Amino acid sequence: PNSKWSLRVQNGEEIGRPYFVSNLAKFKNTNTLTIGWFNEDDPFTNHVGITEHFTQYISNYHATLQYNQNSFRWVIKDGQLRNKDGVNAWFTSTNGVLVNGKKINSEGVELDTNDIISIGDTTLKVIIE
Repeated sequence: PNSKWSLRVQNGEEIGRPYFVSNLAKFKNTNTLTIGWFNEDDPFTNHVGITEHFTQYISNYHATLQYNQNSFRWVIKDGQLRNKDGVNAWFTSTNGVLVNGKKINSEGVELDTNDIISIGDTTLKVIIE
């Protein structure tokens, strides 16, 4: 429960960049974080905005991280709960999310140290300290 989780860009446009998931969740006072394309015109669209200038594989609303307080682990899910064209529902991403090479769905999968998340052309490594 006291572990500090982060995602580190292993491949993509910002290699080496860390996203400090635990700190961000604490700062935002939430156990649910959104991941998607970093929109320079609206930089707060997602909690974790991934830069992508050369390709267009990351959706605006690509994935969701949710902290499971029973297992003390983060779960990543394909898509986000949002309002689209007046419909409030769960919408999956256009190109999917992979964890360790396996496609996940909206049910998600619990993450563990050294897991590799692929979102578009960007890969993120799960770091737990």
